[in-house]
Amino acid sequence: MTAMSSTSKLNPSERTYSDEATLLKKVIEYLEPQRRDGIKVIKIRDRYAKGYSDIFICVRGIFVVAELKDDTGEPSEHQIQFVEDMQACGAIGNHTCRTVKDVADLVEEAKRRQPVWPI
Repeated sequence: MTAMSSTSKLNPSERTYSDEATLLKKVIEYLEPQRRDGIKVIKIRDRYAKGYSDIFICVRGIFVVAELKDDTGEPSEHQIQFVEDMQACGAIGNHTCRTVKDVADLVEEAKRRQPVWPI
């Protein structure tokens, strides 16, 4: 592992992006090496259902939802409702993640909630 990739894992970027696709790519690049730590990223595409978050993350058995937004984007009412519904069921979520650090903070919150893995 290079010094730069090690640093980026420890210090997720706070940069915002002008398009969600780039942010999604950066988030997945940040999370993918952490699979061995019990973190799995899931991207669901369902053009028929409104409001699903951009990425779903399983962190050691804790469900995390993250709605990614570019530097000016705002969540729809369906997206806000979906995240709130998931939170009401015990998930961790945010309907306006603008940086890799926003997502990393959700993952860290999930790790604190569930300190033991594997079960």
